[in-house]
Amino acid sequence: DGFVRMTGYDLADVHGRDPGELLTASSHDQVTVRQVTDAIARHTDVEVELQMQNRDGRPFWVRLEIRVLHGVDQQVRGFIALGTDIT
Repeated sequence: DGFVRMTGYDLADVHGRDPGELLTASSHDQVTVRQVTDAIARHTDVEVELQMQNRDGRPFWVRLEIRVLHGVDQQVRGFIALGTDIT
């Protein structure tokens, strides 16, 4: 529910899509984007603050925490991201 309120997207709109593709503002700090991309590629946790935009194009600032999810065999199973609106 929080994601829908913050972004204006229904879960059906974003299922299977890259969140950055939907929410990234054109004024995005490319250094921060690269930091997130590199951390995911290396399978490491990352925390950043970045500007995003909702479905209507309204910008907002988010503190984004991305954590790696490991299985019992310690293999990477996926990621979980928690975004907090800090506008």
